[in-house]
Amino acid sequence: MVLDGRELVLTTYGSSTCPYRVRKVEPVDEHSVRITPLRYPPDRVCTMDYRPSTVRTPVPAGLSAADLREAVVILESGRTVSVPVARG
Repeated sequence: MVLDGRELVLTTYGSSTCPYRVRKVEPVDEHSVRITPLRYPPDRVCTMDYRPSTVRTPVPAGLSAADLREAVVILESGRTVSVPVARG
């Protein structure tokens, strides 16, 4: 996870036809955010390839980008991963 100005840049790996998409980004506290994916419909056909996909999303209003240290990313499987935020 990279912070580029007031945008978070997240790169994930998976299907090229069903890349990770962000539904919402919400503050957890003054140093972290939670990123929730936009889920695909269950009848969507996704290829079995494996490639990187990058998504850019704004830092939530009211949250200081300078203080942001961690993002809790919710994967499509429902698992969560804590990712440090690097400055870009």
